[in-house]
Amino acid sequence: MIPVGNIVSIDIYDIIYVALILAYKFICIFFKIFGMAKNATIVKKDRFKAVASRRVQRVLDDIDNLCKCANKNTYEYSDEDVKKMLKAINEKVTI
Repeated sequence: MIPVGNIVSIDIYDIIYVALILAYKFICIFFKIFGMAKNATIVKKDRFKAVASRRVQRVLDDIDNLCKCANKNTYEYSDEDVKKMLKAINEKVTI
């Protein structure tokens, strides 16, 4: 035991306990900053790649389906109809 004034006494086990708590907190902060952040970025990047590739493929498939409407033997449309469609598509695609 180490006497501290007249009020409190601290023994070596108290010091070890406080040191272990501080070390644990340091390790937790270290992993949050360096370990978890890196893993979270990788997970987000992989999730983006998976979701974006599916969505882009779906858009490409829908464009292929829309191109089938260009067959004048099957469908009747005017240049004005095409302009309206292209305008609507362009408004959605424009960032």
